Amino acid sequence: PLNPAQQEFYDCVSSLEDKMTYTKQATQTQVDQGRITAWEKDWLLEHNAERLETLAQELKIGKNTPKLEQLQTKALERKQFLSEIVPQKPHALKHASALAKLWKEAIPLLRQETKLKGKQLLTIPETQAMAHKDEVMAEIQDLEEASRGWFEDENAFEARVQALRAPYLAQLQQSKSSKTSSYASAVATGTGGKPSMSSTKWATPGELGRKAKLAAKQKKKKNKRGAGTSVFSAMMASDDDDSDSDEEMMQPQAAGDEEPEEMVDTKESGNNNASPVAEPSTKGKAGKKKNKKKNKNKKTAESSNNSRSLNDLSEEELLATTAAANNASQKEKQEQEQKANQDFLKTVVIPIIVAMVVMRLILVNVYGIKPES
Repeated sequence: PLNPAQQEFYDCVSSLEDKMTYTKQATQTQVDQGRITAWEKDWLLEHNAERLETLAQELKIGKNTPKLEQLQTKALERKQFLSEIVPQKPHALKHASALAKLWKEAIPLLRQETKLKGKQLLTIPETQAMAHKDEVMAEIQDLEEASRGWFEDENAFEARVQALRAPYLAQLQQSKSSKTSSYASAVATGTGGKPSMSSTKWATPGELGRKAKLAAKQKKKKNKRGAGTSVFSAMMASDDDDSDSDEEMMQPQAAGDEEPEEMVDTKESGNNNASPVAEPSTKGKAGKKKNKKKNKNKKTAESSNNSRSLNDLSEEELLATTAAANNASQKEKQEQEQKANQDFLKTVVIPIIVAMVVMRLILVNVYGIKPES
């Protein structure tokens, strides 16, 4: 139900003509009071310019000149009046209060999104925050669209939306600029506020990786120059790590020293106790270990000599050596295939032939059946 004032208003403007008249009067009053926005001011000035252009064309024809001049004077006065109006802020959106709360919630999330740009892997809280940010921004968009007027122009609606967003976007932009300036000042000055004389060297992850590879290559070259042995000799040398402690205790004084001399000394001493009897066996084990060590050292020396000889060869000799090695491997492969064929004949083909011959003899001699040839 309507109250008395509303009922009276409805009764007065029940017809369409009355409604149009009331709307025009209300609009005229609003313009005369200067309560218009920038978009409304531009629209009124554009409409006034069209009115002046029409009057100028009619004055050229010369019909009813005094009245046209009077209308032209009023139009010029109207233009002057509209130009002096200071536009008001756009009208607030219908859901402005709810949008303000959502924007206050969205600002920290947008700042966090700016910090996380370029980060490939996010933590669980960061992922949840970004998902919540998307939900908040979607809700803001829905409320903004719900605030659109029935017959509102797109430009007017966009102006109202931007007016609501302006303070929050300025706040977000200010935080970005303040962080950038503080970061720049921190780089330009030291911890005590004085200019830092130390030059900071920046390096990207790719440059660090290249430097590490270059250092590894240089270290590898140094090891090659100092060692002079091949990879195979290094592998052979590493196999003796388990017996180093025993061999260090049994190292000979010279390359040709052997333990039988000590065994002769024990025999010459003439002692018949149990300890001299057990000593030759211990010495014999030590001699075996020494011989094993000598053999391994000999193999290591041979491998190093081979590696050195390969390094001394020319390109033609290296090609010839490689070809000979390939021919040897192919020949060995052919021999293996030939041996496999011979084994197949012995184990499969020949027994089958023998079994067929035996079956033929049994059929002929025992059963008297002559198989077809």
